Amino acid sequence: MTNYNESSEDREGSGGAAPGRAESGENPAEFGAGAGGPRPSDADLFLSPHSDDVCFSLGDLAARRGAGTLLTVYSRSRHIAGPAAKAASVDEVTARRLAEDAAFAAACNLAVEDLELSEAPLRGHRPFELDGLAREVETLEPLLLDRIRGLAARRKPPDRPWLFCPAGIGGHLDHAAIMTAIARNLDKLQAIYWVCFYEELPYASSVLTRSIGLRRLAQTLPQFTLTRRHWEMTDDGKRKLDLVRLYASQFAAPPAHIAPFSPALYLAHAPHESVWTVQRRS
Repeated sequence: MTNYNESSEDREGSGGAAPGRAESGENPAEFGAGAGGPRPSDADLFLSPHSDDVCFSLGDLAARRGAGTLLTVYSRSRHIAGPAAKAASVDEVTARRLAEDAAFAAACNLAVEDLELSEAPLRGHRPFELDGLAREVETLEPLLLDRIRGLAARRKPPDRPWLFCPAGIGGHLDHAAIMTAIARNLDKLQAIYWVCFYEELPYASSVLTRSIGLRRLAQTLPQFTLTRRHWEMTDDGKRKLDLVRLYASQFAAPPAHIAPFSPALYLAHAPHESVWTVQRRS
C-alpha cells in the first residue's frame, strides 16, 4: 500500500476537496494555519537547491506569504542559457544568479542566504546520475543542518515555522541530496519546524517525471504518510510568471506560458503549486 495520498481531484481532475484549500479552510498566505501550523513567519525557511528552484516551484506561495528566508544550497554555478554560457566564468555566473535570487527575494519580502556549495557538474558529477548520492548526502548533511539550526534560532518559541524542502522530483543529484538529508533528520527537524516537500518545477510539469519522483520520495520516507496540499495561483499564474522572468539567465527568451511552472495532473487543472506534508505513522 502506498504511503502517499492524493485527493480524487488530483487523480481524476474532478470531485473531492482540494487539499490545503477547501478541506482545511486555509489559504496560501496562511498555509498550515488550518491544520495547527503557523501563519507566515520570518523564521520560515525555503530550501532552494540552486538559484531559481524556489521561485519556479513555489513563487506564488512565497509572494503570498511574504516572510521567511531563501537559502540557496548549491549556489556556485556555470549554468546559464544562451551563447554567453561558454564564455562566462563560475564567479560571473554565480554573481548573476545570486543577483536574480536577490531580486526574487525582494519581491517576496524574503531574507537571502546561500551555502556557497558548488553544483553537481562543478563537483565532477553528471547532474542526473544518483550513483554517488550516499556520499553526497554525507558531505552535505552536517553543513546543511548546521545552517538550519542557526536559522531556527531566530524563531520565537513556541512558534514553529515552516521548512519547505525540495521533493527530489526530476532526479537531480543536488535536489535528491537535500531531500535525503532532510528525510534522514525529519523527526528532529519536526520538533522545530513544520516540514513539507515541494514539487519542483519545471520537472513536475511532466506526468511521468512527477510520478517517478513522488514514488522515490515515498520510498525514502516509508514510516511517514505524505498528503498533498495545493493551491491555485494568483491571476492564473500571471504574477508567478513575472517572478520567473526575473531569472533571465536561465532562458534564451522570456517564458511566455505558465504551464512549465505548474504540476502536471492526469487531467487538465488550473495553474497551481503543491507541497506534501508528512506525518509519522503510529
